[in-house]
Amino acid sequence: MPIAAVLKELKSFVRAAFHLYQGRGRPFAKYGVNPKRLTPAQLQQRPVILIHGQGHNQSAWIDLAALLEESEEVGPLFTFNYSGVDEGLLRLRIRMAQVAAKYHDEGVEEVEFILVGHSLGAIVAGFYMFCESQVSGTRVHSLISVAGRLSNIKFRFWRLCSRLGRRLELLQENIVRHKVSTIAAKRDWLVPQAAVHVGSQAFTVEKASHLSVLHARETLIYLRDQLVLREKLHQTLRDFARSFSCDS
Repeated sequence: MPIAAVLKELKSFVRAAFHLYQGRGRPFAKYGVNPKRLTPAQLQQRPVILIHGQGHNQSAWIDLAALLEESEEVGPLFTFNYSGVDEGLLRLRIRMAQVAAKYHDEGVEEVEFILVGHSLGAIVAGFYMFCESQVSGTRVHSLISVAGRLSNIKFRFWRLCSRLGRRLELLQENIVRHKVSTIAAKRDWLVPQAAVHVGSQAFTVEKASHLSVLHARETLIYLRDQLVLREKLHQTLRDFARSFSCDS
């Protein structure tokens, strides 16, 4: 790996460590993440759940939250802390149920979620989306993976983590049949691009590695554009459905 990429990755580790304490409390209040109440406009949008990677916490998403702070074209953002796949799945279900309740209380029958995961967070999101029963009154609309292993391709720890390997194999079989957006770091030292780009929409950040890709400007812009695109399409389809029902 080039020296510049190594230095950028080390800088990202230092940055992540510096922000860890923020992720234990409420670091996103000023950015509107994890809102207690939803505005009428937000109730018309899909909620987005951000899932951090192993060894990190919700502070991983501070840069994205800051970028989306002024955006009214993206649904409300939610996140949570966890450690490990099983705890991640449990806490994801809890958070989805909590968020869905906010919508159900206002008369929304089914809540569609967008999941965004980095590293292990993408695996947690993928396992939930394709291998788990869904929380009542909800469904996952789409998944965006950032440097997440969505396949057992070149999985060197197969024998040590056979259960994870089998679940990755099942995950890959399901993902290839769905629209999943993936972001890979060209200089990733942990997850090869072949194991990341399993979905149908692939984007590669050239000068980033496994952690620094999360803070790369290219990644943040791509995430913002993908979330805006999904929400605009959602609004267009909803407006069309309303006009059609009125005409009938």
